[in-house]
Amino acid sequence: MPARPLALAALLTAAVVGGCGASSSSSTDDFKGEERAVAEVVEDLQEAGQRGDAQRMCDDLLAKPVVTRLTEAGRAAPEKRNCADTLDQSLKDADTFDLTVTKVAVTGDQALATVRSGGGGDKNRTDTLALVKEGRNWKLSEIR
Repeated sequence: MPARPLALAALLTAAVVGGCGASSSSSTDDFKGEERAVAEVVEDLQEAGQRGDAQRMCDDLLAKPVVTRLTEAGRAAPEKRNCADTLDQSLKDADTFDLTVTKVAVTGDQALATVRSGGGGDKNRTDTLALVKEGRNWKLSEIR
């Protein structure tokens, strides 16, 4: 069963790693309130990916079930031990691209963010990121 969490790590990396050239305006500028907070988490994921900061992603930006799945996947491979180790190699191997949050919908403690990415060979890719509120913080729970 570790193939699914490892696939999640690769998909997560593809969705959140940003390129070196950051855009001049923040994609959070178009949002207010909770929608802005959700968009800021997407930006934080991109920035952590740019820096290769898998530990921050696991500690602060990923929902607990995602961290658990990535940790379990890491335990299945001898050279990987935790969530950050599982993500680390994927971050190093990822192609780079920019992210733009185009839409955010918040319903209670759940949110969906539509994200457009560009760069590499996939210039017009759109993903939907599901986020959940854990305590006072929004965290990535799924990529749809």
